Amino acid sequence: AAIQKNCQQVMDQFMAIKPRPQGIFIANASGACIHTMLVSRGVVPMRDVIMIAGDRTLVPEYLEPFPIAIDIHVREIGALATKMLFWRMENPDALGFQCMTRADLVLP
Repeated sequence: AAIQKNCQQVMDQFMAIKPRPQGIFIANASGACIHTMLVSRGVVPMRDVIMIAGDRTLVPEYLEPFPIAIDIHVREIGALATKMLFWRMENPDALGFQCMTRADLVLP
């Protein structure tokens, strides 16, 4: 219910912008909800407005047309986080470090 309410607020604000933006970026699990609301308002994602639906793992396969998504490689992040945790447990007094991962744009 909270996601639905947030999506409704986003859609109301988005549709009120004149002229309407050429694209919308949804950074969380609300992509499917926003996609459905766009269609219900007569706006076809990827035709009338470019839609980037955030994390690829949270974008359902059934969306038509399928939006652009971002593959953040969650499995690799999980494996790296596990290795870092074990390293930290073995080296509790060591200085911290940063690690970067890649993300890929997934086009429909």
